[in-house]
Amino acid sequence: NKPHTKYNVAMLTHTNPGTTERECRGRRQQTRPRNRGRRQRKGINIDQLRVFYANARGICHEKKIKTLKNGLEMQRSHIGAITETKLGGPPARVEGYTWILNSKSRGNGGVAMLVRNDILKKTKEPPPLESANIQILWVQVGTKPKPTFVGVFYGPQEGETRDEVYRIYSVLETQILILKKIGKIILVGDFNAKL
Repeated sequence: NKPHTKYNVAMLTHTNPGTTERECRGRRQQTRPRNRGRRQRKGINIDQLRVFYANARGICHEKKIKTLKNGLEMQRSHIGAITETKLGGPPARVEGYTWILNSKSRGNGGVAMLVRNDILKKTKEPPPLESANIQILWVQVGTKPKPTFVGVFYGPQEGETRDEVYRIYSVLETQILILKKIGKIILVGDFNAKL
């Protein structure tokens, strides 16, 4: 009997001289691909999604970008969420990652994300949300079984009026309630909250 050439039978060449044909056939069956004929589900398991957070206090310097890259690599992060970007122009390139910026990320404060290139195609913009001039950025990740919304938030400073702080956190709460109906939520950031 000739072995199936369709399957990986390389294990047969490494058998002991005393191996019987029946043992070889058993090994051949073990090397066949699983779930043959089944459609594979696309996406990342939510338990495997790694999010790295940093309050950068400015990412214009090359040293900060290098430190950020080292942190992302050390943690094997899929997404890097950054607050206080303080961007005056386009950010420096981080190899293996793509920047996603909030249009309000210029000047003081600011939020941004770095998405690892191998999962970039599994990310997209979330459904439209009321932003009302708050510093928040959401990314939808195609995780299994439901999508995950990763958000990075930069909260109001101490100098803001109570009414403005209430308004900002009210908008944030509304966004969370909307997204929670669709999938899971991971929210990180600098909330500037005092307890």
